[in-house]
Amino acid sequence: MALKITLTSKEFTAREQWKLTRDAGILKMSDIEGQSIQPTEYCIYEDTNAEGEEQTLLSVLTDEGLVYATNSETFRREFIDMMDTFKNAGEEIPKITVMGGTTKSNRHYITCALAD
Repeated sequence: MALKITLTSKEFTAREQWKLTRDAGILKMSDIEGQSIQPTEYCIYEDTNAEGEEQTLLSVLTDEGLVYATNSETFRREFIDMMDTFKNAGEEIPKITVMGGTTKSNRHYITCALAD
């Protein structure tokens, strides 16, 4: 399957699209658990992983020019809900903290919360 972008925070240039979806410098969101970032742009896209399985990814560009991505459904759902809430209120994209947790079945997951 070819890359398919399904949601964006704005219309991206080819450079921005590459940086958010294909660039070798994309970092793992789970690696910054407990830290805060200031998102500036984001996109959700579908791609094929190394095993040939389709996956949905969220990629976030920060105010520092770094891109973090995750395939966590929990993180993606909470992030988009938060962004929609702030957009609908006419407010700026908020700073977020990457949070971790454990499911009832003892699996680790990440989500996001408003940063202080």
